[in-house]
Amino acid sequence: MFKRLLLIQFFSSVAIVSSWIYIPEIAKNLHASNLEIGLVVGSYSSAFFVSSILFGRASDMYGRRLFLTWGLFASFVFFFLQYFSKSYVLLLITRILSGFCIGIFPAALIALIYETDGRLGRFSSYGALGWSIGIYASGVIAEIFGIYIPFIQSSLLFLLSFLASLGIKETPHRIHSIPLFPKDIFVKNWPLYIAFLFRHTGANVTWTFWILYLKDLGASSFWQAAIIGINPTLQFFIMFFFTDTKRGEIMLSLGFLFSVLTFLLYSVVQNYLQIIPIQFLLALSWSFIYVGSLKVLAEKNVEKATAVGLFNSTMSISMVIGPFIAGFFMSFVENFRLLILFSALLSFSGFIIYQLGLTRRKKRE
Repeated sequence: MFKRLLLIQFFSSVAIVSSWIYIPEIAKNLHASNLEIGLVVGSYSSAFFVSSILFGRASDMYGRRLFLTWGLFASFVFFFLQYFSKSYVLLLITRILSGFCIGIFPAALIALIYETDGRLGRFSSYGALGWSIGIYASGVIAEIFGIYIPFIQSSLLFLLSFLASLGIKETPHRIHSIPLFPKDIFVKNWPLYIAFLFRHTGANVTWTFWILYLKDLGASSFWQAAIIGINPTLQFFIMFFFTDTKRGEIMLSLGFLFSVLTFLLYSVVQNYLQIIPIQFLLALSWSFIYVGSLKVLAEKNVEKATAVGLFNSTMSISMVIGPFIAGFFMSFVENFRLLILFSALLSFSGFIIYQLGLTRRKKRE
């Protein structure tokens, strides 16, 4: 079953990134303003936020397999519908529906992995590999066939994921009585959630206009995808060979610091080729933060899917706040470098918050 779960992680990761990468450019081609680009990116993440909270809790209470299987099937349907988004309003609607669908299954998938094998680093590495291949493949496909065809690619990969999920067996799990908003779980893990919110908001401030920044630096569609693809390619090797043996708290602290340095370096590059070596630092920072977070939450919480669902929701709310901040910022100060420096400031704030939380917990213990 572990191999099937890895396959689902890989296919679904390829699918998600394939339809994400050109959204700002598609919106721009549909005559969207900078603020409207932020809205379409943020609305997708808002739907993911709501869905992650609801279905993370539900999978702890009612079982993992149900939400894994039907979340993948719903994603297959609604990611295909994005192909027909030939107006800004249709793009906005289909992105919201797609965002809701991809929030249904991840918490259940991660809980199944932890309950059947436990190697969250190896599991996460297949997600990174999927992102890498998805970025490269969508770059080639978009260059040859146009930037709408990756939507079809995404839909077909979700269909393969759904078919793979039909062979998954339910694992024994404790049926929890969990409130609609699990306040106690949030309070228990607040330093991680809030610190991650700051860091990932900062990252999404930059990612909202990242394609346009690369284009401004002279990168073609192929090089835009290639530069972005270096990050998850390196993540695969870091997660697969390194992260399972390290403590979650240490990885988190280092990940926050590496994020600050990454954004500082991004802000001073003079052409797109100079970004390539910085991608190793980005890969290291995200590998440490993501796997470190999953390890801490899975080890310290009985309600694993709920805790991970809140983490996914924190990730998604940062993907809402970040694009809105970026859109608002760029509406008044059209300067990519200042925008990226603001990302570095938010990442540093995340580091401080996490360290304060760790210090407080150690004193209490």
